Parts: sequence; C-alpha cells; structure tokens
Amino acid sequence: MKILMATHYFGSHQGGIELVAEKLASEFAASGQEVTWIATNASLSPGQGVKFRSVSISAFNVIERKIGLPFPIPTLAALRRMRKEVRLADIVILHDCLYLTNIAAFIFARLNGIPAMIVQHIGLVPYPNRALSGLMKFANRVVTRPMLRSARQVVFISEITKRYFAAVRFKTPPAMIFNGVDTEVFRPLSAKEQKSDIRRTLGLRTDRPVMLFVGRFVEK
Repeated sequence: MKILMATHYFGSHQGGIELVAEKLASEFAASGQEVTWIATNASLSPGQGVKFRSVSISAFNVIERKIGLPFPIPTLAALRRMRKEVRLADIVILHDCLYLTNIAAFIFARLNGIPAMIVQHIGLVPYPNRALSGLMKFANRVVTRPMLRSARQVVFISEITKRYFAAVRFKTPPAMIFNGVDTEVFRPLSAKEQKSDIRRTLGLRTDRPVMLFVGRFVEK
C-alpha cells in the first residue's frame, strides 16, 4: 500500500505531532508499506537511514518566528507538489486539521477519490490570549469539524480530544489509540542497574523524589 503522511513539520522540529508521525512512518515502512512523508522545509527532513521517502515542500515560517505559533504557509509550488504526491497515494494520513498543508492534502484527496484518515491530536488549546483562543474555536468549527465528518476514518490520541469533538457525526466510529512508548528509549531498569547509581551519575539526590518534565516550553 502507498501511504502518504502529511504534517506541517518534520520530526526535527521536535513537536509532539511530528515525533509521533515520524515513528508511525518508520513502523509502517518496517511492516512493508510504501510510505511517503510530506512536510514543509521549515524543518529538516529525515536524513539517510530511514526506510521511508520524505518530500520537503517550500513554505514561509514567519508566523512561528514572530509569535511562536507553529503555522507554516506553503507556497504555490508546494501545493502543486502536494497535489502530485496525493495522486500517487492509496491513502492519505493527516496529523491534525488546522495546518494549511494538511487542509490542502485533504482537499486533493477528496478531489481524487482517495481515502483520508485523520489522526486528531488536539482539540482546543487554552491559550491565555483570548483572540488566539477565539480564533482557534472558530477554526475548529468551520475547518476541523467538517474535515472530521468527511474523513474515511478518524483516530483520537486522547479522551480529552475525543470528548471535545463528540458532537461530530463521523462516517465511521472514531478509533481511540493512545500514543505509544518508545521502548528503545524508555524501559525498566535491567537486573544490573540500580536507580541510586544512575542518580549519582546524573548528580541527583538519592533520598528524595525526582520529578521529570518532558515537553516543549510553549504557551498552552
């Protein structure tokens, strides 16, 4: 099967959506599928050694540089390349709806009768900025919900997101698949490893609890 996966950035951008997409692309390719990952050149495409094909399309990333909102704007040449790649696919997988690259991929898939699956990661981001929050509510109403209604299949990665879009009339019942754990990075201690020894190596106290935060420092 020829799978086209569309995101706004590649995994080098280090956002949650992009990292999940990169892992999925690798796993699909490892299972024998022909995978193409298309995203903007606002982030570096995967290097050599991956088992899938990546397509980097041109875009303006001024919005993220100015206000920190990850919202690249694809060029006309990028949209033409997106249309070409969609036509070659058997299925299009989109990660979230409000990115222009994904909206374009969805429209091209509909025009060419190619099934689209949407992996919806977020519902409403509670921005402290009221104007930004209001804009996102409006965009979810006029863009996200119609896309979710029209998609061949929708996958939610959290109960919170699923509840937010519960009123949508889906073509098929949405699936609920939580993000997995990369066991090559996160694993139980081996029989030869001691937590106290690892803490000492990292300069952490051994007599008190340690809290770990994993994420990006963005306003949400």
